[in-house]
Amino acid sequence: MRSLHQAVAVAAMCLNEEPSVRPLISDVVTALSFLGITPMSQDPNLLSPIDMSSPTDENEEKSATLSLLDDDSAVVRQRAVDEAMEWGSNSRNKPNYDSSSYL
Repeated sequence: MRSLHQAVAVAAMCLNEEPSVRPLISDVVTALSFLGITPMSQDPNLLSPIDMSSPTDENEEKSATLSLLDDDSAVVRQRAVDEAMEWGSNSRNKPNYDSSSYL
């Protein structure tokens, strides 16, 4: 559960209105990669017993997964990824101007 909270915190930083507060995309990738390789034994909530779902829950899950894989959503998702990569590349290439120097 701790990893989820950390991932949400990273996402919240990315959504900040102030560009200077937003992390570089390389920092986001590093943080999320680290969360992905953190051993499960470090998160005590992951050691709780597994709740076996009923067959109807399983069918609903499959249905939800299939709807996520819809062609339209895949195109939208790919477009969002492309825009994020372009934004990250542009923010890396632009010099970081201090707005107070223009006053």
